[in-house]
Amino acid sequence: MKLAKEILPDSLKSYLNKDGYNSGAIPTDVSATRLKDSPRISRLYKEHGKKIKVDPLKRGYAKLGEAWHLLMEQNSPPHWVTEKRLYARVGDKVISGSPDALEPVEGGWNIWDYKLMTAYKAQTDMKEFEKQLNIYAFLLRANDMTPKNLYISGVLRDWSDIKVGGDYPDTMFPVFSLPLWLENEAEDYVNERLQLHLSESIPLCTDEDRWMRPAKFAVVSEKTKKTLRLYSTMDEALAHTTKTPVFIQKREAEPIRCTRFCDVAPFCDQYQSEQFTKEVLTDDK
Repeated sequence: MKLAKEILPDSLKSYLNKDGYNSGAIPTDVSATRLKDSPRISRLYKEHGKKIKVDPLKRGYAKLGEAWHLLMEQNSPPHWVTEKRLYARVGDKVISGSPDALEPVEGGWNIWDYKLMTAYKAQTDMKEFEKQLNIYAFLLRANDMTPKNLYISGVLRDWSDIKVGGDYPDTMFPVFSLPLWLENEAEDYVNERLQLHLSESIPLCTDEDRWMRPAKFAVVSEKTKKTLRLYSTMDEALAHTTKTPVFIQKREAEPIRCTRFCDVAPFCDQYQSEQFTKEVLTDDK
């Protein structure tokens, strides 16, 4: 059987090319999702947006997540509030955000956010999601609504029942309860992020923004050239015991988002200067 990569049904083409984002009726300076994300990426999108060509075939997981959101919205209880865009004025600027779902409870509202994620992500910290949901909590308070609890309802795209055990999720539909910040903490965070996004100069991306994968030391089989194990330090790699001949290979730290997922990387002087430095060092060897 031959895989016809060049042939796609028109229905799939239509869906992949459709932009499902709704920015709301009121002009906004920064959205909640942008506010917690890299100011540099946001700024470069504004400056070079018309030049950016996004391959629809690379939007697969984003579109699956979008479909998941739609299904969850369609099946929400009638008394829940879904995809309601909230606005707040911060100084002379306006920020906005649309929580996936607001569940009315005694004394306020539970905030629900739906995430398509990997099993690996489900086992790591949720700091990125915590920031986003606390911006929503800020928006609720600005609209005289009291946030009570923050929840992530996940669906794991690569979950396997044979891996269940230890920290591995025991269901492909895990739910996470996230910390609700104090009101002044959320206000301070929103103000800090707004200043970064609206600063005159473009801030550099942090390691967190860039999804930096730390350097690793690989124990590699001399015979098969396959990696036997990865370690965080050279000492750990040297202490690896095996009966077959091996060598140690250092895997340099890598900004995963820059190299694989950032549409503005070709226009980013931070990333491009690093690439140029790497090329120079490689040529010198």
